[in-house]
Parts: sequence; structure tokens; C-alpha cells
Amino acid sequence: MDKIARPNGRQRAAREWLAVCATERALLSALIAARHLGLYHWSGNLDVATELEASVQDCFPTQKFHPTASL
Repeated sequence: MDKIARPNGRQRAAREWLAVCATERALLSALIAARHLGLYHWSGNLDVATELEASVQDCFPTQKFHPTASL
């Protein structure tokens, strides 16, 4: 039986970055849907990138999320 190789640091960082991007997309989709359905409302602009920056280190320790690099 073949052994499964552990990812190296660069591979892990790449996987985490993909996960960060997917998380951002999912959060944006959920917020748009909630607002459209009238389930959630916020006044002013909601800066999703800043919110992610505040908590991304908890889930993705190799990533530095910068709001200017956001989608």
C-alpha cells in the first residue's frame, strides 16, 4: 500500500490560501442572500476583508490576510 505524503510548508500554505478564498466567497454569498431575504441588515458599508483579517489567523495560521488583497 502506498504511503500518503504529508504536505510541505509551501503546499500547506497554498491549501490554506485556497481555503481562505473559499471562506471569503462563502461568507459574501451568505451575507448577500441574508440581506436579499430581509433576514439581516447593516447600515453603511460592510468590509468583509477587514472582518476576515481579524479572525483568519485562528483558522489558517500560515496566512496573512490583507484587506487590500481581497476580492
